[in-house]
Amino acid sequence: MREPHYFGSPGQSLADLGDMISRDPRFSRCAAQRAHAYFHQQDLAEVPFTAAAQLQAELLAAKMDYKAMIKALVLGPGFALATGPEGRRRARPGQLASLVADLTGFRWRSDLSSFKVGKIDLMDDSMIGYHVLAGGVDAIFVQKPSYTYNATTSLTLRALARQAASAVVEADFAIADKTKRRLFTLVSAADSGSAKLRPQLVRLHRRFFADELADDSPEIDESLALFLAALKAKPGDIKRAWKTTLTALLQDVRIAFY
Repeated sequence: MREPHYFGSPGQSLADLGDMISRDPRFSRCAAQRAHAYFHQQDLAEVPFTAAAQLQAELLAAKMDYKAMIKALVLGPGFALATGPEGRRRARPGQLASLVADLTGFRWRSDLSSFKVGKIDLMDDSMIGYHVLAGGVDAIFVQKPSYTYNATTSLTLRALARQAASAVVEADFAIADKTKRRLFTLVSAADSGSAKLRPQLVRLHRRFFADELADDSPEIDESLALFLAALKAKPGDIKRAWKTTLTALLQDVRIAFY
């Protein structure tokens, strides 16, 4: 048997091997390329050489501190510049789940304790849940994430939106103090007049899409029309009308991009 070597460099232990790999310029370049590809949502072959080299230099300057390299990446001008369609990035399943949880307090889980599995986060699990359908990978059959929206990702977002909308409407209107609610801080479960609905819809659009809209803007007109149509279909059921409206807002594809 040959003596332990790493491309001609002798070593005696796994610690030696790890040290030699970390000093191999190919290792730091590979780490930089993969980090750039992941955060910019590109294939490895599409990563510009200059961008990878600059990121590699950051990693080496930080003495192989991966977190320092990632910080430099996300604070760099290339990452912050996301103004056009090509610059926008799609929220991954986990990011989308966290976003919806922050907005509504809802986490899409299934309790499989009776099967001795426990609670499954359906947006994170690729076997029982919808992680792959939402655009993620399972590292076995699907090894590349989806960076665009297709039929399955849209259906997953629609289902997530419906569940989250129902949960937050029930939870918010169960709280008497409006200031302690997540979303419905301006209306009660009995308000159906446009004078109160419009300011609430403006606040929802601001919270969901960061849009500063006037009460009489076309977008607010459309949301109000949807609410009133849902209320007309089932008169008196204010909660159902809000669930319908919120479902439409939460499945808007703008939610899934940043």
